[in-house]
Amino acid sequence: MVEYNPRDQVHEKSLELFDEFEQHYQEFIKVHPDRNDRHRIFEAWVVQKIADLQLTVFKRDLFVESEDFQCQQCGLCCQVFCGTEIEITEKDLDRWMLDGREDILEWVDSINFGDHVEHDFPIHPTKNTQVDRCPFLEKLPHKDIYICKINDTKPTGCREFPTSREKAQSINCPGVIR
Repeated sequence: MVEYNPRDQVHEKSLELFDEFEQHYQEFIKVHPDRNDRHRIFEAWVVQKIADLQLTVFKRDLFVESEDFQCQQCGLCCQVFCGTEIEITEKDLDRWMLDGREDILEWVDSINFGDHVEHDFPIHPTKNTQVDRCPFLEKLPHKDIYICKINDTKPTGCREFPTSREKAQSINCPGVIR
């Protein structure tokens, strides 16, 4: 009988994370050859990993992860919050740059405020104006169902919706189970 050893599991996970970072680093320097400070890139990657873990733990405590919410693909969140509360993070931008998603990046307008940068989305690429509906929201023909054409890489703010029962109820989201 083989005994369970937590150290083996930790060692195995450490190797997985090392491989994941190495892949991230190689992809990053392909896109940004002038930014090859391995230590700084590693620190940023670790911070993002910790932030993702904190978000996972936080969301587990929210109703979103419970039986109180089930997305109905009504598209309300994509229509109502479009341009007002969609968070675009540096991680989103890096992912889209690495994936060559110019189709998404052209809808982002980054504004440098000196001490921080904000990324507005969606901004019409030729008119440079805020649009009132996400360009990646598509209604299925002959159905009241909407799909996100960039679901596999959608912005952080979209992935995290709704962050509370109140937020979902404020737009009469039918996904809230009463």
